[in-house]
Amino acid sequence: MLLLWGNVLAAQVIDINTVTRPPFSMIEKGKDTGFSIELLREIASRLEWTLTINRTDSFSSMLEGVRDGEVDLAAANISITAAREAVMDFSQPVFESGLQIMVQADDVREPSLLHALMSWDLAFAIGLAFLLLLVGGMFMWAMERRAQPYFDRPLKEAWFPSFWWAL
Repeated sequence: MLLLWGNVLAAQVIDINTVTRPPFSMIEKGKDTGFSIELLREIASRLEWTLTINRTDSFSSMLEGVRDGEVDLAAANISITAAREAVMDFSQPVFESGLQIMVQADDVREPSLLHALMSWDLAFAIGLAFLLLLVGGMFMWAMERRAQPYFDRPLKEAWFPSFWWAL
């Protein structure tokens, strides 16, 4: 999100404070970049502004520069709080945080219940579950066949009742 202060719209050269906070503001290959920086560059390009980017060491010094009038605005992942809003003006939020998952564009598939039900992963999980139930039932048959009437049957007749018991 961007923090605006002062008479920025009338200016031709805009001084910006930022702090390293990937992916919003960072240095890659010796160049200032990041979501907030690229957004400001696009705005500056359309409004024919020249940007001067000052990278500060801490988040508080970045904001102090704006509050004290040393720079025109600050750009990074700045949370809007009541205390900050009492002394600074904010733009509209441009990023909403929360739990999100990012995937590459070529990996995106249309979600499908049929696709999920017909997957090899599900077939493997079901097969493994049946195998574990059969092994568990047969283990119980081997341990209890002489002590419990339910399990007292020959092996070729015991597999299904033993499986059913385990299930």
